[in-house]
Amino acid sequence: TQNVGGVVSSPVIDNDLLFVGGLDGKFYALEAAYGSKKWSFDTGYPIRSSSCIVDDLVFCANTNGTVFGLEKNSGVVRWKYQTNNAVFAGVTASDGKLFIGSRDSNLYVLDAASGYLVRKIAIGNKIMSSPTVVNDIVYVPSLDGSLSAFSISDGSLKWKFHAKSALNTTPIVTPNAIFVGSLDQFLY
Repeated sequence: TQNVGGVVSSPVIDNDLLFVGGLDGKFYALEAAYGSKKWSFDTGYPIRSSSCIVDDLVFCANTNGTVFGLEKNSGVVRWKYQTNNAVFAGVTASDGKLFIGSRDSNLYVLDAASGYLVRKIAIGNKIMSSPTVVNDIVYVPSLDGSLSAFSISDGSLKWKFHAKSALNTTPIVTPNAIFVGSLDQFLY
């Protein structure tokens, strides 16, 4: 048992380390077997989004809209990137890139190693759930009820679906269908 300041995000595990962000603004690395703290990093604002790992870095984002790339064994900041509003959606990683949905209605695509902005895609409404990446497409749900599919390579819109209410669940993509839940009480 470890006090991590209140948790509303999902933890992620890599080998023997568990990583989780707290509402106290700290990002924690815990020994997975016993829960003892290896390190913590104070982001300065609550963390509501789930994190992810690419190679030797772990990534988190806070409600101030700052995304951090931290060395997973030490918590040392390798880079940080500032969006224009809070990040509640989990950070998604695919093929060396990070996909971050922000309440500023943009999807940020960052290079995982450097934090360099690869592309910023205007979604049109606040993003509260993690995007899903499959092949060269990123699927982004938003609070206006739209599920948008964008090309990762050029950022172009492939298609957009509109539900009757907000989409604030992470889409599940299968070979034959895409599933996403809505506040209109339907699963599409």
